[in-house]
Amino acid sequence: LSGWQLENTSSSMPALTPTIHRRNVSFDRRTGYISIEDAFLCAGRHEVALLFHMHEEASVLSVRDGEAEVAWRGRNIQFSSPDHNARWDIIRGSEHPKLGWRSRRFNQKQRIYALRIHSEIDGSTAIRTHLRVKS
Repeated sequence: LSGWQLENTSSSMPALTPTIHRRNVSFDRRTGYISIEDAFLCAGRHEVALLFHMHEEASVLSVRDGEAEVAWRGRNIQFSSPDHNARWDIIRGSEHPKLGWRSRRFNQKQRIYALRIHSEIDGSTAIRTHLRVKS
């Protein structure tokens, strides 16, 4: 296994509701299995959203709460989660909110798929997402 960890601190009202977001990513080279844990360290209720932006050649085959399947370059990538409190949806080329776009040049944008996993949490919470690449 190999992996990495990232951390971000954010808040809409810094003195009142700080939130620390830690993302741990593990990769098993033998199986191609990727495990992501997004930990939110906070007090009180918060709306959180995780976004996975797809390559412009990717297409979404299916999405439902807790599971999505994406086709890309002859492979299927399965997203799944044991956490069933989150809502899953796909956004593509949305202006409000501005999601599902990519740009290689200034003032040029292309619609792409973005998988959004969103949930309301109460206190410190971890959301787990798993990716499996199938040939």
